[in-house]
Formats: sequence, C-alpha cells, structure tokens
Amino acid sequence: MSSTSNSFFEKYQKKIVILCISFFALHWIFFIWAHKINVPYSMEFLPINILYNFMTSEISLVQELFTPFNQHLLVFPYLVMLPNLYFNSFDVVNLHFLQWPVYAGVLFFTYLLVKKTHDKLLWLLIPISAFIFSPLISSSENALTGWQMILPQLAVISAIFLFNKKTITVTTFTICTILGIIATFSSVFGIVIWIAGIFGLINYKSSEKKLVGKKWLIIWIGIMIIVAFVYYQLLTESGLGEVGKSSPISLEGLSFITVFLSAAFRLKYELLMNLVGIISIFFSIFCVVYLMKLKKISTVKPWLNFLLVGISSAIIAELGRGHLALHRGNEPYYIEFSQFFQIGLLVLIGFIILNLKNNIQKNRIKALVIFLLIMIVIQSMLLVPSYYAGWIRGDHYLETKTNIMNCYSLSNTPNCLKADNAPLVRET
Repeated sequence: MSSTSNSFFEKYQKKIVILCISFFALHWIFFIWAHKINVPYSMEFLPINILYNFMTSEISLVQELFTPFNQHLLVFPYLVMLPNLYFNSFDVVNLHFLQWPVYAGVLFFTYLLVKKTHDKLLWLLIPISAFIFSPLISSSENALTGWQMILPQLAVISAIFLFNKKTITVTTFTICTILGIIATFSSVFGIVIWIAGIFGLINYKSSEKKLVGKKWLIIWIGIMIIVAFVYYQLLTESGLGEVGKSSPISLEGLSFITVFLSAAFRLKYELLMNLVGIISIFFSIFCVVYLMKLKKISTVKPWLNFLLVGISSAIIAELGRGHLALHRGNEPYYIEFSQFFQIGLLVLIGFIILNLKNNIQKNRIKALVIFLLIMIVIQSMLLVPSYYAGWIRGDHYLETKTNIMNCYSLSNTPNCLKADNAPLVRET
C-alpha cells in the first residue's frame, strides 16, 4: 500500500506541487482583492506627501528620497511607489497587487536553490509557498511596508543564489553589488545581504587547505564598508540614539529573538512563540552538526545562509526595537526576514530525511525519519493560525479604511474628523 502511494506521488509530484503553489499564490491575490479600497493609510502617506510636496513646491526630491525614517532609508520603495502614485492619481490599490510578481520572484529563486540542492526536495515548495504567500505579511494594511520588506527579501535570495555558483564572474559580482545597494537602501534589514554575501563567498577547499576566490571576498567587504559609511552618514543622531538600547544577550533580548524567528506563526501566547523559536534554534544546530558529520555542508550552504540571514535579522530588529514596549518581535512586517530561518530549517530537515532513506530498513533510522516528517508537518500546520489572523487583520483594516472614507463623505457624522476617530497616519 505504501509503495503504491509513493509511486503515485512520484508520478504526479510536479502536478501536485504546481497545484498547491497555485492555490497559495491565487489565495494571496484573492485576499488583496477582497480587501482592496483606495484609501491611503499609515505609512502610505510618506510617499504621498513627498510627491505632493514635490509637485506643489520646490523641495529636493533627492533629499527627500534619502531622508531616513526610523533608521530605514526607503529610497527604492519610494522609487517604486512614486511613479505609480503620479500616473495613477494617487491610487494605492494597485501597489498591493504589484507586490505579487515580487513574491513570485522570491519563490522562483527559492525553487532554483531547492532544485540545485536535490530534485527530490521539490515537494518542499508546497510549505515554502505557504510561507511566502501568507496573508498575514501584508494584512492589506499599507503598501509601503510591503515594498520596504519584499524588495530586500528578493535581493537577498537572488544574491544567495548567484553567490552559490561554482564560478563568480564580474557580471555576477556586479549584479550582487547592485542587489546589495537596493537591499540596503530599502530597509535596515537589507544590510544582512552583506553578511549573506560574505558567507556565500567563503569557499574553503579542504583538499588544498586554503580559501578559494579571496579576491571577490575582499572586494565585497570593501564595498560593504563604503556602503556602511554612506548609510551611517545619512542617519540622524536621534535615529542612531535609538539603536542598542537593549541587549540581544539579555533575557528580554533573547525572548525578542525567539519570537522574531517564529513570527510567521501567529500563536496566541508569546510563550508559545518563544518555545517554537527555541525549538527552531536547537533543531537548526542539530541539522548543522548532523550534516557536518555527513560532510554535506557544501551542498546545503545556501540554506545555512538562510539560517544566518534569519538570525542576523532577528538581532538587528532587537537592537533597534527591543526596548520598545509594543514591539515584542512578532510584527507581521518582520515575517519576510524571519521566514528565512524557518524555510532554511525546512529544507535542511528535508535533506536529512532524503539521506536517511538509504538506511530506512533500520528501525532507529525509520523512527528518526518519521519524527522529522512530523516536524515538517507541524511546522506547516503552525501556519494555519497565521492565515486566519491575516484575514482577521485584513477585515479590520478594511473596516478602518471604510470608516475613514465615509468620514470624508458628504453625509459624514459631525465628530468623525476628530483626531481620535480619524487615525490617518500611524508611525511604526
């Protein structure tokens, strides 16, 4: 019976995978369509104000583009949104829909990495697509936060893929450098691309006992230092003063990091998110140690890079937001970078299962394989609350925006324009 089901799955694997991916991708489009309303909200007013002031006064557009907001330099999200706002009469709806191709690009490069690791791991694209197209990420709140996160996310994954090639050419390196600049000047989380690049370029040949391709590594670090200097010069003193008020190695800091790593799972209690984050870290350590014993580290290097990006992003978020009372690490806009860790862990577990199948006849190995499969199933099932929460949040923001729109209608209630009842802009 089991062999029959296995042969059936192998025969129709590609069709099943494509069908499941299509479901999550189309569900995301339907979610945005169900909550679409042309009412600017929250951070969407940042590019709207820039464009309006540029069109009505003599402000410097370049200066506005490079003005930091909460330690973020939003140059490229602005460059995406401003032309759209100008040519579409400040319509913000299509800015949500236009994010879909970027999410598809994230999935495409993830697919390429999975395929290069092993063809028999392509079934993992089903839970991976569930991560990528989660409605909780945007909650249909505001488009700027979405662009702020998905642009560097796509840049980081693209760089990991390109630096995973056997030979690094001038063209490859130049593209990755451009991606590094785009990521850095889209969100503060984008700076992790330089860490991912360093890890990707470290190529140690044990047979020769030396680093190979040191030239590219040195140049990458040099460019990183230059970009870091420019970034630092653009930040304000007040913005820099907010960094490092909490410690990542304190109890509160570690709690923030573990919650951040499980941000993709919208669990009811913070303690549960702490527990999931802690288990994820221990499982990642197990995977790394086990794969080192198998001498398969080079094969799974991109996924180790995913773990590195996830944990680095958690530390960056903690350094900048860990001291704030309302930021516990589970903000939906953290998911694009926290899911690096979960996706990396997912593929590492799948790869270990694939290697263990060669000795499946042993009861101990069979038990371990079943246990690891259960972990993948649990990891996937934990996404269910996030999908539910995404719809709840989407309904909430749709109602809020509808109230704002009605507030400015000719038949509004007299007190609706008061500050407490018309929360048009909210800093995050």
